[in-house]
Amino acid sequence: MPLSDHSTIALRAAASTALRALQTQIRWKAGKDLQHLAKRQALGHLPATASVETYNAFIHSLATGSGAVYRYSFRGTDYFAIRGTIHGLAWLVIFDQSGLVETAFPPDDIDRYLAKRGFQYLATREEILPL
Repeated sequence: MPLSDHSTIALRAAASTALRALQTQIRWKAGKDLQHLAKRQALGHLPATASVETYNAFIHSLATGSGAVYRYSFRGTDYFAIRGTIHGLAWLVIFDQSGLVETAFPPDDIDRYLAKRGFQYLATREEILPL
């Protein structure tokens, strides 16, 4: 469903706040960083030697680099996502309105993933939050 101008402005403002928090400090729910790291390693998205710090550095790079910002609504709650590229691979970072990371991974087909789950494009990262 297309967003009204008012909704778009409000969502861009919320995305800006969330993205600034994500850029300032990569935060996870308790224990989820290790759980997600192990999954990315098991799937070959990150090397077995990668640490949480390595994973967080990927996330920070995506949050501060060129990319596209999306809105994702799940059970009445808005989340945001940033799409970017690391080492030639498209990654997606999903985070809540406070900047808390939900997940970060490279979908097999990122365009299909975004469309199938109803992500709505908001703007580029630079339009949402210029550095």
